[in-house]
Amino acid sequence: MVVVDTELEDESGWLLCDKLSRDDPSPKVILVARQLTPEQARLASFVGAAGRVLQQDGVAALVNEVQGVALPVAG
Repeated sequence: MVVVDTELEDESGWLLCDKLSRDDPSPKVILVARQLTPEQARLASFVGAAGRVLQQDGVAALVNEVQGVALPVAG
């Protein structure tokens, strides 16, 4: 599992997610964004993000997303 901020200093987190997903799709990538417009939600899917979290929702939301991605519900 990899957690990536969408606004990195040297490179876009969106681009990093795409690179990670294309290189080896086994590690799941969760994007952390300041905001998430409908277009950004579609972009997250396009670049292969397994999950996404808003920064303002805090650590609890990130933990919930990590648990949901790491331990998907069967059914």
